[in-house]
Amino acid sequence: MAVTIRDVAEAAGVSPMAVSKVLHGKGANVRVGKDTAELIRRVASELQYQPNELARSFRMRRTFTIGLVFEDWSRVSGGSQYFAHLLDGVTGAAFPAGYSVTICPQLVNVSSGNALNDGRFDGLIWAKFESTPENLVRLENNRTPIVLLHASSPEITKRGVHTVCCDNAGAMRLAVDHLVAFGHQRIAMVLPIQKVNDDETRDRAQGFKDAMEANGLEVSEEDILHWDYDATEFGGWWRKKPPHTALVLRSEAQGGSIIREAKSYGLSLPEDLSLIGFDSTEYCDTLSPRLTSISQPIERMAARATQILMSLIEGRSEPVLAEVYSCGFDVRESTAAI
Repeated sequence: MAVTIRDVAEAAGVSPMAVSKVLHGKGANVRVGKDTAELIRRVASELQYQPNELARSFRMRRTFTIGLVFEDWSRVSGGSQYFAHLLDGVTGAAFPAGYSVTICPQLVNVSSGNALNDGRFDGLIWAKFESTPENLVRLENNRTPIVLLHASSPEITKRGVHTVCCDNAGAMRLAVDHLVAFGHQRIAMVLPIQKVNDDETRDRAQGFKDAMEANGLEVSEEDILHWDYDATEFGGWWRKKPPHTALVLRSEAQGGSIIREAKSYGLSLPEDLSLIGFDSTEYCDTLSPRLTSISQPIERMAARATQILMSLIEGRSEPVLAEVYSCGFDVRESTAAI
């Protein structure tokens, strides 16, 4: 049988309240001397006492678990290292503070419509949020502490929800300005068909259009391409002899597929086509040519979202609702002058 507080108390010759005070910090009015406290800890160790975490959670009405909601979760190993950096940020902040992390790929798709408040989690980090009327209503009705990662809008902020994201508009300016400096004028943006309507994708697409217009360049919906992650649409697009000399990708994840497809059609990169990715993890250096990419501080953003969430869970105030992180730009081998 499991060793209880009473077992430790009996072996140490003290009261159960004294053991609870020493091992769990319970009992503000209970005083335990230094020598007695050392005795209790030694006896607990000898008896291999383990606290009942389920009972502790029940007493405190806490699960000590954070839910990471991500509806388009992909492989952690192989390809883009985005997910690895995201997990490093979340777990690096949560684990030392005593929280577990559960990945939830379909939390908000359940038919009940109330999965945010079902008691499984002390708090939620919701990545890749889509500001649909239904999801905004979920935020209004939500009673569980929540932070949105990779999303930011007045509609979210006015509902009192904290957000952490990168400066997508500024990131697109970095990419377009780089290509314009190389002489490119016809530039297209590639969005994955799997991620079209989330806030981050929409912000990047709008940022691309704004950056093109700021440079006095022509831009239309024909310059926004919707391709699968495998980029199987590349061949059909290229056979039509498009006017574009460069592509800006929503993420680096499509970079390897586009490079592979381009080479299969005899293209020389970047001489025939320049490419710019987004995220700039170690994956970009494994490609040939190495992928020039916008860099966002994924791990730092994920850690900050987790820190904000833990503050909300523990009743500490966080005055800033929307935190925006600047992006960098890593020039490698996939862009060239025309």
